[in-house]
Amino acid sequence: MRRHTAAALITAMACACLQDLPAGALYAADEKRPALTAAAPETDLPERYDLREQGLVTRVQDQGSYGMCWSFAGLASLESTLLPHDPAVDLSEWHAAFYTYSHIFEKSGTPEELLGEGGNFYLLSALLTSWSAPVSERLFPFGDLSLLDSSVTTEELQKQAEHHVTDAVLLGYDPEDPDSLRNVKQAVLAGHAVSASYYNLNSCYQAQDYAYYNAADRRTGGEYHAVTLVGWDDAFPAENFRTDPGQDGAWLMKNSWGTDWGDNGYFWMSYAEPSIVEMSYFGSEAVQTHSGQYRHDDYGFWSAFSVEDEDSSACMANVFTAEEDAWLTDVMFCTAMPQENYAVQVYTEIPAGGDPDSGTAHAIRAGSMADAGYHTVPLPQPVYLHKGETFSIVMELAGSMGQHIACEAYLESTTEYPDGRVEVTDPIVTEDMIIGSLHPGESYYSTDGTAWCDFYDEPPVTQTETDEGVEITLNARVGNVCIRGLTQPVGTVIFSDYDAAVPAGTEITLSCPGADEILYSTGGDYQVYADPIVITDSTTLSAYSVTNGEASAVCTQQYAIRAAQLSSLLDTDTDEYVTFEAIGGNTYTATLAGDVSHSLLPITTGEILCDTAGFTSGHVTEVTADTALVFSVSQEGMQESRYVIYLKDDVRGDIDLDGTVNASDAAEVLRYAADIGANGETAENQKDADWLQRADYNGSGRINAGDAAIILRKAAEHGAGIQ
Repeated sequence: MRRHTAAALITAMACACLQDLPAGALYAADEKRPALTAAAPETDLPERYDLREQGLVTRVQDQGSYGMCWSFAGLASLESTLLPHDPAVDLSEWHAAFYTYSHIFEKSGTPEELLGEGGNFYLLSALLTSWSAPVSERLFPFGDLSLLDSSVTTEELQKQAEHHVTDAVLLGYDPEDPDSLRNVKQAVLAGHAVSASYYNLNSCYQAQDYAYYNAADRRTGGEYHAVTLVGWDDAFPAENFRTDPGQDGAWLMKNSWGTDWGDNGYFWMSYAEPSIVEMSYFGSEAVQTHSGQYRHDDYGFWSAFSVEDEDSSACMANVFTAEEDAWLTDVMFCTAMPQENYAVQVYTEIPAGGDPDSGTAHAIRAGSMADAGYHTVPLPQPVYLHKGETFSIVMELAGSMGQHIACEAYLESTTEYPDGRVEVTDPIVTEDMIIGSLHPGESYYSTDGTAWCDFYDEPPVTQTETDEGVEITLNARVGNVCIRGLTQPVGTVIFSDYDAAVPAGTEITLSCPGADEILYSTGGDYQVYADPIVITDSTTLSAYSVTNGEASAVCTQQYAIRAAQLSSLLDTDTDEYVTFEAIGGNTYTATLAGDVSHSLLPITTGEILCDTAGFTSGHVTEVTADTALVFSVSQEGMQESRYVIYLKDDVRGDIDLDGTVNASDAAEVLRYAADIGANGETAENQKDADWLQRADYNGSGRINAGDAAIILRKAAEHGAGIQ
């Protein structure tokens, strides 16, 4: 059997927020980061682009004293892809950071200790692609330590997860390669906020222009920090940086240090920044799309393997035992190199002790991936799995010379300096963890797709290199390969969209592998499904499949017409996000204390319509209103939402200005509404603008019983001590 060498393993970098990087968990300072091996497709790219203007950026957060920047940056990337479906999406960084360590990587310690560990793409992707996260911020709010429980099981975490992450893409970056910059821009242009890590030195930040560039790429006196790339500007002047980077152009970065830092929480980083690593983004699907995931790589992608120091192609395979009757519909796999060609094939009915390709072969899916990381692709035809049978997923990978097989790995190094100093890494994935996860007959590799070698038989390797008197010894051991199978339950009808609210005109397709037919109903009789179902109003869609004359259980999904909404509204004068109250009918109200003038920064995928201010998503607008600022948000196929912001200190509903909202205020509103209804507008019942502002609680422009009802409810809440 041919063995790999230590030189054929590549390490992963870790990112710590408010502490030094864990020793040995990063790229060596002189190690070249991976770069694209082929030019990205020629696509017209704008000179300037900002995801805030597209409404695809969530709120700026504040990580406080916790080393959780990697969790904030990674989940911000995932949130950007979810915003078009859910303007209020807010995922819990608290949950992800804690359970990455306590659950996936089996670290012990108090919650405070684990949340201060620092992290990186490799850690977070292991958690997310195992479908053990994410969950909403409302379930695990930042700062609540009482919610964190290291004793929860995998099954419990997977039941909590609100999305299934299917893609964790790692972008190579070389600041001297135009194709590398183009590749990153294309990812952002496709709607992905991109997580990125860099070596942060406060002395390299130019506060006046919110600009960062570390000319010397010094790796002392600072720490790695993760941020989220949300745009670019080719014309950002080189002179804006503290040190001239030698070229114009910068990335727009969203930080996690609060809105009172930088430019409302954002800053610019030069294209030439030499310390940038781990540019990555995430994609997901609805949890209902797949019910199961077969995997052996619980610790995720940590290294890459080759038989020789470098190969131009390789084969890898995972063998599984089916736990239930199901349809294998998709394959998730990891590529370790950019511009990788792949071919994936499934084999069933593998005999005991047989090679991965010794069973019944099914159709091949082939293609190419521009970037490294986890990708999910559908099989040409779903493959039926019988409970208890052995099946395999076999992959052939080919491209440029390098290490093609992505796998788990234990990597530990010892560095001895001429002055006698010795540095030993503290690896996150230990050798005992790799040994415990490896079993015979699970993960295989091959140079030609014919002769297969079991990773279980691979021994640990040790390699020592000396450079200018510095001796580095690497100890390594490879684990399972990164191939996974995604399944759907037998007979279950899968809906193409599981959003509770969709734009009018959305076409819902139904599918069920192996079914003879699908029948559906939107409230009446069931009919045979043939064409997509168009959603034009609130609809309850029910469907079931028929196979060999037997009907499955009915699957039901409720749809409403989505409303165009703000994702966020920042008052840049106070660095506070505006908190709206929903009062029914897609109407939202808020009160801003202080002056009648405010500088507001809205984020929305829709269009903001306002008679008194020219709002545009992603831009600060100065607004002034003597009474209320009223505007709406609209978008094609969606209901319009109305926003009313009161810009005075007067309390809405306190009609008589006695300092209390009570029944007498509601009575005064009712009397006024009745008088207007009976006599119309007369001199006797005219009110000044301030009175009308206080009384028009729902912002409808008319004083009526609806306002009185809200005032009574608020009075009752005050009386009960609710507010």
